Amino acid sequence: MDRNIPFDSLNKIIKDSIKELRYNGIPRQAVHFDWNDIDNIGSELMARLLGREITIEVERSDFYNWEFSVVSDKLISKTELETLYAVVEADEDEKEKNVLEDGFINSLSQSLSCSLILLLLPFESVTSHTDDNGIWFIGEYMEHRTYYKHKNHKVEILALFEAYRLLVNRKKENNPDHAIRICQAIIADVFGYKSRADWSEDIRLAGLIDYGYDVDYNEQYEKLHNTVREIKM
Repeated sequence: MDRNIPFDSLNKIIKDSIKELRYNGIPRQAVHFDWNDIDNIGSELMARLLGREITIEVERSDFYNWEFSVVSDKLISKTELETLYAVVEADEDEKEKNVLEDGFINSLSQSLSCSLILLLLPFESVTSHTDDNGIWFIGEYMEHRTYYKHKNHKVEILALFEAYRLLVNRKKENNPDHAIRICQAIIADVFGYKSRADWSEDIRLAGLIDYGYDVDYNEQYEKLHNTVREIKM
C-alpha cells in the first residue's frame, strides 16, 4: 500500500475496501457471531485494512474478555498498528493498551478488536460480550433498554435480590449473604438458568445493577423494587 498518499485519502481508500463486508441489513441493535465466523470476519477485515494476507483467531481470556490474536507467521508491525489506530480513530488510552515487542505485536486489545468489528456494524455505539458459542455485539440502546424485554421480567426479579444482597452486605447487618444467594439460586433454577454466571450476565447486559463503591445501594434497591412491583405476571 502506497504510504505517500495523503492521510485523509489513504483512510478513505482503506475504509472503502471493507464496504462490502459491512452488515448493513441487520434490523436490530444486536448481533451474535459464533467463534468460527468471528475468526473468518477478523481475518478478512484485517487483510483488507492492512493490504496483505493475515490469519486472525479470537482468543477468549476469561468469561467476558476476548481479543484478536495473529496466528500467521508475519505479526502486525508498528506501521500497520498505526494504520489500525487511524481507521478507528483510537485515542491515547487505547494506544497504551497495545504494547509492541521488538517493533511487532501478536494480539490486539479487546477494545481495539471491538472497534475494528464496529466498522462493519450499523451501530452508533457498541459493547461486546462473549458466551460459550461466540460473541454478542450490542448497540447502546439495545444494551440498556431492550435486551431483557422478552425475558418475562425474570432478570428484573433476580436483579432485585442482587440489589438487596449488596445493600445488606454494605450495612453489615448479620450478613445474610449466603441465605440470599441460596434464594437467588432457587429462583434462578425455577426460571431456567443453569448457573449464577448466566443470570448475572443478563443483569449486567440489561444495565440493572451497578457494583460501584460509590453507588447508593439503597436507592438502587428501591428503584428495582418499584420496577418489580409494577410487573404484571
